[in-house]
Amino acid sequence: MRIKERLRELLKTERKGENIVKCDILRVLLIFNGVLWFSELLQDLRGFYSTLGIKGELKRKSILDEIQELEDMGLVKTDERYKAVMTCDRGVKDIMIYLVEIDEALNAFRGDEKILNYVKKRSEILRKYFEPKR
Repeated sequence: MRIKERLRELLKTERKGENIVKCDILRVLLIFNGVLWFSELLQDLRGFYSTLGIKGELKRKSILDEIQELEDMGLVKTDERYKAVMTCDRGVKDIMIYLVEIDEALNAFRGDEKILNYVKKRSEILRKYFEPKR
């Protein structure tokens, strides 16, 4: 099955209440240009849910399992690397996560309500802080 069909099938199962977190992981990766460190993905996924008013606890292990399933489906690739951080001169181990076919994912999620709502709310928040005061 090609990536396009896998993405369509995944979105179809989401409408039935399945694979919601997997689809949201793909959404967050799309919002951030198809590549994130795992530590950033976890934080950005929490921000995505918070911005949209979605309640729920995200556990590191369960998100790692979801990412592994996405990798098994051929939708993402992962690569364990050292991430540079200010507090450690050798860096810290983290996992780089890549969308395999960003163009196919962009097409599959075109018009996606969650992404559109997130971008709209985020823009409203930023506008509030950066618009000139009258």
